[in-house]
Amino acid sequence: IIELPLHIRARKCFFAFCEFLGKPVPDHIRPWVEAVITEQTNGRLYRCAGPPLSILAPRGSAKSVFIGLATAWLIGIHTVEKLPFYCLYISYNTKLAALKSKTIRNMLATERYKKVFPEVRVNKAEKAEAKWSIDYAAAGIDTIGDPAITITASGLDASITGFRAHWVVIDDCIKSAKSIANPAIREELV
Repeated sequence: IIELPLHIRARKCFFAFCEFLGKPVPDHIRPWVEAVITEQTNGRLYRCAGPPLSILAPRGSAKSVFIGLATAWLIGIHTVEKLPFYCLYISYNTKLAALKSKTIRNMLATERYKKVFPEVRVNKAEKAEAKWSIDYAAAGIDTIGDPAITITASGLDASITGFRAHWVVIDDCIKSAKSIANPAIREELV
């Protein structure tokens, strides 16, 4: 039996994708992968459909790294399947959400990512860190009637109405342990 090259396996397997990008999945994250990569498909989500999911873990447990890699991989597999993928990435403020969005966009521009998903190209017309898109037309994906924004990043301190999303990430919605101890901040989150 001949084993396929890692970048070919990475198109189908999230673990291989992470390994190929130099970020192998640590053991403590494997249950998160099983919860996110459900292998279920609906009309909008491919291999990641299912009920809402919360991943609660302490600071420094690589939640943001994992969700960034997962979002980049999902953009790729949706593009291969000719499905648009719209993500709303929310953090405690827009500046942080935009930084995380930029990290994902930069990942898509790397040579390693392009080797796995050559169909994915960042749309050069969308340069904002907080709102950008892949080139859906070049990928052959029909987005007529949709705003076709791949990632919209926003903070809890900003308006997020009017943006369509198939995938919603709420990452670092609380600035610090001190913030969560403040009753007024807890009330704002509800």
